[in-house]
Amino acid sequence: MRSFLTRWRTPTTRRHLLVAASGTAAASLALVLTLTGSARAGNEPSYLQPAPSTQQLQPWSGLPDGQVLSPASYAAVGCVGSTAYVSVHLILTNRPFTTFQPAYSLDRRTWTWTDALFMTSWDGTGSASFALHGLAAGIHEVFLDINNTPYPGYTYFLNETANHNGDIGIYFACSS
Repeated sequence: MRSFLTRWRTPTTRRHLLVAASGTAAASLALVLTLTGSARAGNEPSYLQPAPSTQQLQPWSGLPDGQVLSPASYAAVGCVGSTAYVSVHLILTNRPFTTFQPAYSLDRRTWTWTDALFMTSWDGTGSASFALHGLAAGIHEVFLDINNTPYPGYTYFLNETANHNGDIGIYFACSS
């Protein structure tokens, strides 16, 4: 008698699970289609936006003034529509309580200082972000220089491919 009940309950349970799973899948599909159907340029849900380009930040190789490489430090650049969002992250450097100011060169034009001042914490960690507006559709290149302030040039970090006499920035693409 026991084996009969076990066999009888198992198909019923599987049938209920199959119906529940089908209903959940249909609801999920409807939600995704609704979200993707209503998405427009500049208003995309985060899962439809491209991943940012990232690159390690390194101490300047010319006169590093004692700062050490902190392999976790990085910069990220992502573009949504015609605006590029740049973030820099110095992580566990040997420069505690130091104020830094990012500068950038977009598409090999002149260097521009940002207003994104930041100070590292007791463990040398700090972050800043800024936006570049009005970019044309296509591939762009940005060089980064995270310099101490006041007295710029005393201690600073560059994106990895621009360091050591490199001639490559961080490439990213904008859709419009």
